[in-house]
Amino acid sequence: MPKKNEAKASEEEVDEAELPEEQEAPETKKPAQPEPEITIGFKDDAVKHLLDLVANIGCKEITCHYGSGLTVREIDPSRVAMVVASIALGQQELDGEQVKRSFTVNVESLRNALKLREPVMTVGQTDILVRGKIGYTEKEADVSIPLLETEDMDIPEPAISHFDVESSIDFDDIHKALKVLSESVEWLRFDAEDGKLTIRGVGNLQKINIEGFKAEGEGKASYSYSYLEALKDTWKVQYSKDIPMKATRQETDGYGDDKRVVANIAFWIAPRIEVD
Repeated sequence: MPKKNEAKASEEEVDEAELPEEQEAPETKKPAQPEPEITIGFKDDAVKHLLDLVANIGCKEITCHYGSGLTVREIDPSRVAMVVASIALGQQELDGEQVKRSFTVNVESLRNALKLREPVMTVGQTDILVRGKIGYTEKEADVSIPLLETEDMDIPEPAISHFDVESSIDFDDIHKALKVLSESVEWLRFDAEDGKLTIRGVGNLQKINIEGFKAEGEGKASYSYSYLEALKDTWKVQYSKDIPMKATRQETDGYGDDKRVVANIAFWIAPRIEVD
């Protein structure tokens, strides 16, 4: 048994022990406000064409900014090519104010979901729901796609207003011509002179000259075909030596007096620097 003096010392030690200081209660964070839900119906193929273009330059994710329409600015992982687009999709209002929202999604997942006929996309809190008809039947299906974290990246568009050469090019003709080669083409050289544009495809062993295009201005420049391969149909092309090429295209809907512009798409690609 402990001695009397030892017990008293023990009591004194207890009496002298400091109580923990009073701590302030942790500040309670206000719950995040839910994002407004938006619903988008697709009556044309502008968004599908945009997704094809973004996927073909190697982007795995796409961030969309919704307001009066849909705007996108994406750059490939190697920072060689950039896509800038604005698509007219109408606008939604909430309590009398225009709804604005940004969201990020996997490119391939959204491309596949939009293969449904007459798709309608609803952007919720954690995922996107795409509902549409299966093939040419009246049967319907809906597909959910998880939303990804949106990175706040401000990617500036090249501030270039003057180009030496301007031409209208149907890139489908370019792709068809290059198929006659037995090897893949690494880059294309654009050569405008006397109102004509010649495009030369250059591989390791073979070369091909493609003629028949008209051009305003004169100049030569080269660009990687692995990125230009993403372009389909006809684009307005502007370029100068050793600066990025700008290709622009409008997507339209309707015919005659009912024809309207539904999308403006710009495609930028860095040049292949050459030494004359």
